Amino acid sequence: LAVLPHAVGIGTGLGRRRRLAARHAAAARLARAEEERSGAAEEERHRLARELHDIGAHHLTSVVVTAEAARRLGGSRPELAAEALEAAARDGRETVSALRELVAVMRTEAEGEPRTWNGRIAELAAGVGGLGGPVETDLRADLPGRTGGTVFAIVREALTNTLRHAPGAAVRVTVGHRGGLLELTVDNGAPPAGGAPHASGAVRGLGSGRGLDGMRERAVAAGGSLTAGPRPGGGWRVRAEL
Repeated sequence: LAVLPHAVGIGTGLGRRRRLAARHAAAARLARAEEERSGAAEEERHRLARELHDIGAHHLTSVVVTAEAARRLGGSRPELAAEALEAAARDGRETVSALRELVAVMRTEAEGEPRTWNGRIAELAAGVGGLGGPVETDLRADLPGRTGGTVFAIVREALTNTLRHAPGAAVRVTVGHRGGLLELTVDNGAPPAGGAPHASGAVRGLGSGRGLDGMRERAVAAGGSLTAGPRPGGGWRVRAEL
């Protein structure tokens, strides 16, 4: 009879302790899940900001380049000025199309549909080559899926920076495998003496100062790293390992 109340009390206490421990564990799991959800949402906001920055900067740089060319040619070569204005209008339409494609790409990624980026990079290089100096590509590796999208975005930003800061310079884009890594380099030489007609403050002023940071963030998100800086003998190099 003396032991019975003690046994009941001990059992009740142990049961209460287990319930409290389970409640605390559930609260901790909920807090971790909420933290992960918040982190994922923050990363997605950063990713969208990078995409919008890169698409806007690339296409608007093209518009400004061609509009500036039209302004300079207006008095002396009106036929070329009209052609440049048509190109600027076409670039503006492509900006809208690119923003729509961004939405489509996000849906594609969500559905897990495969996507190869080699052709897109070649098209991008040809388009930029028509606005500035020659752009040569050497794509020795297939670029499927999210990693290919990362490479495409870094190349796009690097070529846009070349248009802004080294108009008319020759550019070489190289992608290949090295030691288990995907290696990307975008090299541009120094701009030609005297600069191209569109080497104006209007083009250089389009930059927000976020381009290099955005490229580094993309590389880190893909499990890699990125460096950028002057090349020996002149020019600039962007190099990423993914």
